[in-house]
Amino acid sequence: MIKGKRGVSDAVFKWFFGVVAGGLILIFFTRFAYQHISLSEKINIRETIENLDDQLEGFSISESSSKIIPFNKELELKFVCESYGGGDYLKKTTRIIFAPRNLNGDSLSAWTERWKFPFNVVNFYYLGNRNARFLLIYDDRYGNFVRNKLEFPSIFNLQKIHFRDFDINKVRLESSSLDQINLVFFRPVDNPDAVKKAMKMNVNVVEVDADTNKVKINGEESFYLSNEMLEGAIIGAENYKCLLNKALERLSLVSEVYMQKASLLRLKTHEAECEGLYTGIALNLQGLKRSRDKQELIELKDNLEEQNRMLDRNGCIELF
Repeated sequence: MIKGKRGVSDAVFKWFFGVVAGGLILIFFTRFAYQHISLSEKINIRETIENLDDQLEGFSISESSSKIIPFNKELELKFVCESYGGGDYLKKTTRIIFAPRNLNGDSLSAWTERWKFPFNVVNFYYLGNRNARFLLIYDDRYGNFVRNKLEFPSIFNLQKIHFRDFDINKVRLESSSLDQINLVFFRPVDNPDAVKKAMKMNVNVVEVDADTNKVKINGEESFYLSNEMLEGAIIGAENYKCLLNKALERLSLVSEVYMQKASLLRLKTHEAECEGLYTGIALNLQGLKRSRDKQELIELKDNLEEQNRMLDRNGCIELF
């Protein structure tokens, strides 16, 4: 009888041991599989970002180019001023990339434009996809400017409409499945917060005064120096102010290079007219390097363009 009880106890013990051991083995392999999947996803995201960076690098040889960049799966990408990436991987970058702060999807619409001010400064990059919409709303005053001066590749989810045709309820319904919409008004907006509240989704309200090169992004004032920069405010509203400063820093560096070139050309010339022009150009480049004032920067750019033309007219070597 005792032997029988011991046999039952042994069987129960073996059963219990088997359940516990089996459970531990199952937990181990489940955790291993999860970690393996997680590691694979991290590697895939890193490879995707590095591949994207290579493709953007290829863009840099072009003054203007656009393309669709496909991914092998749905990704959530993050863009901030100094870096971009996905998951817990952010890649530092010196590129000036105008994009919504978050882009979800299996592809990107990519476009680059060379920024000249007045010489080649840097390539701007613009990124979007079908889940990010950009709506340009103009009145009679700016109709011609918006329709004919701002040209975006068709791969972007961007439309231009007259203010009289703007129906916020219709726009909200059309955009309800999207991650992001930028409403860009080429006219004053009385209450940007009310517009954002009425949209009931992730929206940026951008106001543009094309006569003064001023922009307001969600009520915060800023400015732009060229159409390429304005296009950046339209596409990458959330990070625009930081990217503007980044562009001005690059302008400062390139201006220093041209200052040195102007000094060398002045030393090499034997013509008094050319020497005077190079001296004046160097002074304007010094201002371009240091200034952060919109109107002063535009005036300095215009002066440099005219001085460079005068170099050509006087038989001097042009600076740019």
